[in-house]
Amino acid sequence: MSSIKKRYRLLNQSSIDSTIKNRNSWTFTIAALGMIGTICFLLITGKVQIDSATLLSLILAFFSIYLSAAFYFKSTDQSNDFYDRSFNHTRDIANSLADMKASFTKSLEFIEKNNDEIRTKVENLPGLLLDKQEKKEDVEEEYKQSVESVLQKYGIKEEDLQDLINKRLEVEKLNNEIKRLKNIEYFNQDKYKNYNKLLNDYLSDLNESSESVSENILNEFIEKNFDKLTKSNSDTINTLFRNFLSRSFLLENERSKIAKQRALLKNAYIDLDSNLTKKSIDYIRNSLQ
Repeated sequence: MSSIKKRYRLLNQSSIDSTIKNRNSWTFTIAALGMIGTICFLLITGKVQIDSATLLSLILAFFSIYLSAAFYFKSTDQSNDFYDRSFNHTRDIANSLADMKASFTKSLEFIEKNNDEIRTKVENLPGLLLDKQEKKEDVEEEYKQSVESVLQKYGIKEEDLQDLINKRLEVEKLNNEIKRLKNIEYFNQDKYKNYNKLLNDYLSDLNESSESVSENILNEFIEKNFDKLTKSNSDTINTLFRNFLSRSFLLENERSKIAKQRALLKNAYIDLDSNLTKKSIDYIRNSLQ
């Protein structure tokens, strides 16, 4: 909107300047024609006697007057144009600065408003943390009192109660540790690697104690070598089983391989040299029947 008004002012100013220039031009032209006509009339009627030197002097004088007037009007036009452009430029700068000031004022108010909100939140943060901490302590105290009342109601000893509370605290500690270990930023730390190792060992121990893991391995071996096993003795069965383990372990990771070996050893299906025991031979023969 401001650009349209500015363009309209420039067009209006240029039309006014053009009108003034045309008016001055017509005034000068009429005056010059009047003077030339008067001189020509006097010369033709013979009322004025003038020689060639005087005529030449008059022509030069009028030409000098014309040049002086032309220079005057030209310099005046240029001076007016310069001052007009300087005034318009100064006015445009003032308008731009005013617009910038208004926009900057709005932005500053918005920033101050947000800063006030952030400052309020930051100032209230210690109070909120304190309230949460107090609520947490109250809940923990109520929990302990409830547990104590229930345990005392059923005649549980103080030592057992303390052991239960200690185990509860230990479980909470372990839960917090697990949550911390699940954090992505903690994955590359050594403590997570130790935790991962402990977790893998724990899972391996679970696999070792499972009878079904060993039976699944033997059942898979029987299924893939059924035709050969029906006509084989114990040594041949042992050789086939060792080859079967070698091939299957090639397709599995190291953790799974160790878990299966430990499961077979734990349940006495193989010995330390990975040879089949009498228990596993009997299991295979019973499965073939």
